[in-house]
Amino acid sequence: MTMVPAKHTLHSGIFHPVLRQWQSPNDEIGSNADSAKNPIIQALPLLRRKFPNLLIACDVCLCPYTIHGHCGILNNDGSINNTDSIRRIAEIAVSYAKAGLYGPFRDASQSAPKFGNRMCYQLPPGSNGLAARAAARDVDEGADMLMVKPGLPYLDVVRCTKDTYPQYPLFVYQVSGEYAMLHHGAQNGAINLENVLNEILLSMRRAGADCIITYFTPLILDILQPKSKL
Repeated sequence: MTMVPAKHTLHSGIFHPVLRQWQSPNDEIGSNADSAKNPIIQALPLLRRKFPNLLIACDVCLCPYTIHGHCGILNNDGSINNTDSIRRIAEIAVSYAKAGLYGPFRDASQSAPKFGNRMCYQLPPGSNGLAARAAARDVDEGADMLMVKPGLPYLDVVRCTKDTYPQYPLFVYQVSGEYAMLHHGAQNGAINLENVLNEILLSMRRAGADCIITYFTPLILDILQPKSKL
C-alpha cells in the first residue's frame, strides 16, 4: 500500500480526511467492513503513524459491504432489523478505532440498494419534529457531534439543530446527489460551478454548520490557491 496519494492530498491542504470503501466483497452482514483485509483497516495504522496529528474520520456504513446494498442487516422478509444493524455498525466502529482511527454515493461506490429503498430507516423529508427528536436522542446517547445529511435541502434543520445544541459541533454532509447535480449543471452550461458552489457552502455555514463534508474538496482547494500573476 502506497502513501503517495495521501501525502499529495494532505499537502494540498486537507487535514481531516474521511475514509470510505468504494468496492468490496459483499455478503449479507457486511463481513468485509471490519475484516483485516479491508483497505481501510489496513490504511488507518499507516496514516496514524505517518501523520500522527491528523484527525481521521471513517464513514461507518454497511451499504458498501452488503450484497443487497442496504445500510443494515435484513430480516427474512427484507425489512431492516434495527437491533442487529446497530450492533453490527457498533462492531465496525470499534474495529476502526482499534485500527488507529483517532476521531470518531451509491452508484459510484456500487452500493445502491438492489431492491426497495432506504426510506424505512431514513427520516421523512417533511418532518421537522422527527429530525429534532433524532438529534435529541443522539445527544442523550452520548454523541460527540451532530450531522445533517443531505445538506442543502435541510438548511432549516441545520439552523434549528445548531440553535438547540450550540455546544455540539454540527457537521453538514453535501452528499453525492448534491455533487452530481452541481457537476452536471456546470457541464451543461446551466451554472457557473465556482460561483454556485461558493454560495451553497456559505449558506451552509450561515445556517450553522461548523464543518462541511463535500466531494468538492479538491476543487475548493484549487480555487483557494493563490492565482499566479503573469
